[in-house]
Amino acid sequence: MDINKLTQKAQEALGEAQNTALAKGHQEVDAEHLAYSLLTKQDGLVPAIITRMGRSPVAVAGGIEKLLEKRPSVSGLGAENGSIRITQRLAKVLADAEAEDHPPRPHGRQP
Repeated sequence: MDINKLTQKAQEALGEAQNTALAKGHQEVDAEHLAYSLLTKQDGLVPAIITRMGRSPVAVAGGIEKLLEKRPSVSGLGAENGSIRITQRLAKVLADAEAEDHPPRPHGRQP
């Protein structure tokens, strides 16, 4: 996954997910961090979709925040400030999203 291939908004969402993870003392950014970032983005697409589904984006974000609070955290000398990686799970989510955006071409066809 090449982050430079993401839209500016997607890059911002990943940055916000990383900030959330750092603020909570998490050493990895996972799918829940990204979901929380997308859900709490005012005037964002995800809150609008959740609202159209008849749900409250605030309530959904609150549920995800509860999941994040249960994750292990580090602080003090064990916490490397700014050193954070994405989980394999989030990397797969991003790769799958990229694959959805660029489906494989049928055999024998050239672009």
